[in-house]
Amino acid sequence: ICYGHGVQSKPIEISVEIPAGIDAGHRLRVAGEGEPSLEGGPRGDLYCDVQLVEDDRFDRQGDDLHSVLAISFPEAALGSTRQVATLDGTIELTIPQGSETGDVLRRRGDGMPRLKNQGRGDLLVTLRVETPKNLTDEQRELLSQLAKTLGAEVSSPKKRKSGFFTRSKK
Repeated sequence: ICYGHGVQSKPIEISVEIPAGIDAGHRLRVAGEGEPSLEGGPRGDLYCDVQLVEDDRFDRQGDDLHSVLAISFPEAALGSTRQVATLDGTIELTIPQGSETGDVLRRRGDGMPRLKNQGRGDLLVTLRVETPKNLTDEQRELLSQLAKTLGAEVSSPKKRKSGFFTRSKK
């Protein structure tokens, strides 16, 4: 309905090109796609406020991407290589010998693209060494032998004392 103004309101769909590396809070201007002029002049501009959808694999800080990689004790102690996700697929990441929980490995240029094609940020991977919860008898024995060679004091797991119900069965 034009209410005598000669202009009708109807929804339209347009495509907007989103530049690589844009961040939340940026505003895009689309020339000539705004409201029509009431006096027959050119249409105004459309402004789009950018909001981002979170990616479960990364935390973004500026142009850098942060992720966490869980590794085993042998991988941390001896070093290894692991596949890690990037925006463009996966890369091989070298885990240095003697790595510890909290160590951060930097891959230059594997982060977010910078606006206006000025390179990329970095990918920062924080290592988290995981300790197994349940060990086999063989694994427990091997770790005990390793502990002795390292001079570490370890205690054997305590055997569970029999409780009231176990004693009452006897």
